[in-house]
Amino acid sequence: MTGANGHIGVQLIETLLLRDGVEPVAIVRSDRAALALHQRFGERLRVSVVDYGNADALRTAFDDATVCVHLVGIIRQTAHSTYEDAHERPCQAIVKAGQSLQHVVYLSILGVGDLHLSNNVCLRSRARAEEILRNSSIPSSVVRVPMVLGPDDYASHALAKKALASVRFEFRPRSLEQPIDSTDVVAALVKLVVDEPRRMTIELAGSESITRRELVKRAAKAMGRGPGMMIGLPMWLGYSIAKVLAFLPSPPVTRDMLEILNHDDAIDASSGAETIGISLTPLDETLKRVLRR
Repeated sequence: MTGANGHIGVQLIETLLLRDGVEPVAIVRSDRAALALHQRFGERLRVSVVDYGNADALRTAFDDATVCVHLVGIIRQTAHSTYEDAHERPCQAIVKAGQSLQHVVYLSILGVGDLHLSNNVCLRSRARAEEILRNSSIPSSVVRVPMVLGPDDYASHALAKKALASVRFEFRPRSLEQPIDSTDVVAALVKLVVDEPRRMTIELAGSESITRRELVKRAAKAMGRGPGMMIGLPMWLGYSIAKVLAFLPSPPVTRDMLEILNHDDAIDASSGAETIGISLTPLDETLKRVLRR
């Protein structure tokens, strides 16, 4: 499992450790990440520190492995972390190193393949990464997801902050969000790990597609707060700010990032869930679970 120290990775490890006949192996990029996993899981988990783009190192980490769950990706590149390094090179290394694998499961994002975002550099990079896996001899499943909400993760903290503010400024508050519960994503990944290998691309999202304005209102209600004021900002202003910040080595926001975050997520959620064989958690139940503090 690459990117095993992320929120989805940790939840997936916790779930797989409870299953007989499955031994998760965590692959991370730093000693610090490895130490955090050792402190959390102890001797129950085998951890390897590997450069995701190094096929030789991955080949050693893949020893005796039958499935690779690839959880690595970014939506903002910097001078030190490019989309190619985060998406395409790791997939190339996995294909080169994993000829003994029976299945690769790749967690991607909604918006890949959307013609309206065909010029988005990040999504084009994701699409190339998906294509690398699809064209390989290893059966590969791609799962595209939108915003994922789980306990103590970045998206939930950001949503809670908006819900608690009395006045909120938001780019394009009418954009559509279809957040999915992290437990549903983990359930889908587990199914793909333990079931027969498949070659498919699945778009998976939450059961409701609502505006960002409505999502913040529902989040505030889940936290026992009244609705505050949301002031919408034009996207041209966000793009102008991103253009100025692009001169920084590590810009906090980029045009690619804004386009992805403001992409309208509105898919038939039941189709992907039925194909994989999972049930979706109702949105209000997710909000109460992840925002209760």
